[in-house]
Amino acid sequence: MNDPKQPLANGIYRPILLKKSAMVSTVEKYALEIEIVTSSRGFGAQISHRDAQKRRFQRSLWGQSGRTDFFNRIDP
Repeated sequence: MNDPKQPLANGIYRPILLKKSAMVSTVEKYALEIEIVTSSRGFGAQISHRDAQKRRFQRSLWGQSGRTDFFNRIDP
């Protein structure tokens, strides 16, 4: 079995599935889903467990879109 942190032959890291407790904040839940979708489209993605890193991740996505979208409707 391959180590989930090791790159595949083509250099792309495969997604890591994480188990979460039922008590998860809305921002945390959507951030994890967004990162998985983003990585499946071929962009680099990091799964962060620190609130500060999650806020930076969300801000970077807000800056890229330039319009009101899914991210702007989530209240941190």
